[in-house]
Parts: sequence; structure tokens; C-alpha cells
Amino acid sequence: LMNIYFPELLPRKKAMIIFGFSRKKIEKLAKDGTVRTYITKGGHRRYFRNDLIKIFNEELQKQY
Repeated sequence: LMNIYFPELLPRKKAMIIFGFSRKKIEKLAKDGTVRTYITKGGHRRYFRNDLIKIFNEELQKQY
């Protein structure tokens, strides 16, 4: 089912679309250290997919 290419590092916009997080929320999670980031040579921030999945799943658990 998950045959789509889903890279380990995501740019902010893709992370926002995939997980439904706002820009403010993603930036706060990164600032708090909850989501690890990587800065490219060009100075762009990438977010670790597995950290975002963990947060997403924790929030889903809170709903039930």
C-alpha cells in the first residue's frame, strides 16, 4: 500500500500537506526539539519523517 516514494527528510510544505500540521506547529516542534531537522547546504530546513509520524500518531491516540 505504501509503494509511493516517501523520503526520510521532508521539506516543510510537504510535511504540512502529509500530516496536516500548520507551519507554526511544525516550526514549534522543531524549535522544541520534538522533531529533528537537517539544514541543507542551501540553508533549507528538512524535517525527519519518523519524528513527524510519531507526533502524528500520538495526536491520533489522544483523540480516542
